[in-house]
Amino acid sequence: MRAGWREEEGGLSLDPGEWAGELLDATPLPAPPAVDAAANPPSPSEQQAGVTRVGRGEPWVVTSAVHRATVVAAHAEAVSLLAEGRLRTSGHGQPAAIRQDKVGFLPLQSEGEEGCPPALAKCFAALVGLASVEGIERAVTGGSGARLLLPPVGMLA
Repeated sequence: MRAGWREEEGGLSLDPGEWAGELLDATPLPAPPAVDAAANPPSPSEQQAGVTRVGRGEPWVVTSAVHRATVVAAHAEAVSLLAEGRLRTSGHGQPAAIRQDKVGFLPLQSEGEEGCPPALAKCFAALVGLASVEGIERAVTGGSGARLLLPPVGMLA
């Protein structure tokens, strides 16, 4: 992978590529978002159990981070974005025998015409909320002190 090159004048130009660029543009997680009416966060005891599972290298399955009506609205928004040609999609590099869908990316930090529609934004906010649960950063990083980062885009599949 070519990440950069030396210019004739002696300077460096960097082109880290799409994935590395997203990491370079990532920011530390914000303070836990306020819970709005669309959210249905796990209880404190469910959160602690999730942190424990993640710390053991197991998945934390959260079945109801947002209300069903918000998920239905978010699906309608994604279908609309795709139909309007506003959802950038690409293959995911996996064989069709394994996965036949496409992936799409939405900006998380902007609003309006080119930003993330409201119901999808609520779903992404719920995920950020889960990543902000007390103890989850330590469980994910194994206590290394590394920080969890928020990329500039969210992925739909």
